[in-house]
Amino acid sequence: MQKLKKFFLTQLIKYIRWDYLRKSINVKAKYLNTEEKMIGIIDNASLKRNKKKNIIYKLETNFIRLNPALIKACQLDKEIEYRIENINFENAIEINGLSSNASFHFKNCTFDKQISISYANTIILENNNYYDNNNVYFRGDSFLNISGYVDKLQLKEENFVNSADIKQYHISKPKFGIHAKKIKTLEIINSTITASELGEINLEQVEHLTIKNSSINAPEIYMKADEIEQINSSITAEKGIIIDNQDNNTIHNLTSPIIIYNGIDFSSENKSQNIYIDEEKIELQKARQQVIKTLRKYSNEYKFYLKTKILPQITVSKMSKTLKKKKSNNSNKEGF
Repeated sequence: MQKLKKFFLTQLIKYIRWDYLRKSINVKAKYLNTEEKMIGIIDNASLKRNKKKNIIYKLETNFIRLNPALIKACQLDKEIEYRIENINFENAIEINGLSSNASFHFKNCTFDKQISISYANTIILENNNYYDNNNVYFRGDSFLNISGYVDKLQLKEENFVNSADIKQYHISKPKFGIHAKKIKTLEIINSTITASELGEINLEQVEHLTIKNSSINAPEIYMKADEIEQINSSITAEKGIIIDNQDNNTIHNLTSPIIIYNGIDFSSENKSQNIYIDEEKIELQKARQQVIKTLRKYSNEYKFYLKTKILPQITVSKMSKTLKKKKSNNSNKEGF
């Protein structure tokens, strides 16, 4: 009897887990339960069925409410990592990750048209190919478009370069680049990021940005980040670079005719000529700005002291001399 109860309990847990995982994402996946995480393998057949329904590819995770004790008993209190490998995405893909414990790992895939991310916990792009011959996107105005909050985005061993031969297309001029509104952690590791002629790299709000052993190239680059860590990497722009860094971390290896870093303008007088900014130049310019700031401070303090202390004394002294002179003149008249 005890064995039968245990058997039914095991089957019940399996069913609850299967039902939970089935409802947690809008495509079929094969799952592998490990100690650290639940791994869901999404194959090409499952994605093709999804594309037939939606025209574009759609990956949507859902938030499922379950009793906390039941979640723990069914081993559902761990991260679910969906792995998508060696898939040729023949159209745009839209990712909407409402579940807080789900992540997507794309590896050795080919992306055509666009990658649009609404919300997501973690997304990893590793060693993928990109093909963009389009100038009209499903969402936003960039090939990689992130319109909602993403907890972590990692580009690892990536060659984020448009492999399409756009010279043969006379009308279509793609805006191959990256536009992200809000990311908590963005990591670019061992990667090359290159935007096209009309594209740009626009990172509107990033809390932690890491660029390691990588190069970023684009006509225009805009980065706004609380904290930036740059290791053995370069940032190059044909038109201009604007970096807004709240923690004032030292950024170097910047090349562009126009460079504005935390409001400090390093731009070349000849706008057609590139300038190169390294760590030494940035530190020197910071020191200059600090000297100017200090001089302005003392100048303002001197003006205040002059206005409140010196000038009143001069005025009093002049008035005193004037009164004495008048008094002396009056005495002379009386004596006469």
